[in-house]
Amino acid sequence: MHAFVTSRIDYCISLLAGAPKTLTDKLQRVMNAAARIISNIRKFDHGLMHLRRDVLHWLDVADRIMFRLCVYVFLCVHGKAPSYRSELCRSVSESEGRRHLQSTRRTLLQSGNRRQCIWLYRTKAWNSLPDYLRCSVLSLETFRRQLKKHVFIHTLLAHSAH
Repeated sequence: MHAFVTSRIDYCISLLAGAPKTLTDKLQRVMNAAARIISNIRKFDHGLMHLRRDVLHWLDVADRIMFRLCVYVFLCVHGKAPSYRSELCRSVSESEGRRHLQSTRRTLLQSGNRRQCIWLYRTKAWNSLPDYLRCSVLSLETFRRQLKKHVFIHTLLAHSAH
C-alpha cells in the first residue's frame, strides 16, 4: 500500500518547487498521516521520523521535490526526456566564452530563461549536487539510488546540527 501512497504524492510534486512552506507543510502532514495509518501508530507517538526514514524509506516533502527535480534533469541531460524539454537543459560548456571555466567540467547547467521558473529550480537543484552524482556514466537506477542516499545523509546531517 505504501508504494501507492508515495506514487500519488509524487505525482507532479515538482510543481511545488518554490512553494511557500505553509503549502508544503500541508502535504507533509498528509504523508505523516499515511505513515501512521500504515504503521498503526497513534498521532502523538514518538518515532514518526524514524519510521518514515528508516522503515518506509520516505523522503520529506522538500527532499522529494528536490529529488524529482534532479531526476528530471538527469533524464534531460541524458536525452531520455522529450527533445523540447532537453533543449532547456543547457550545460555551461555550451555557452560561448565559458568553455574554459572549471564549471564546464563539472556538468553544471545554465540558469536559462527567467520566465521558465520551474527550470530555475531544476537547474539550482542539479547544480547543488556533488560532482559524483552529475557524472554522465551513471545509469538512471544508480543515479536514483545514490541521489536518495545523498539526500537522506544531507538531511540527517542538517537535523543533527540543530
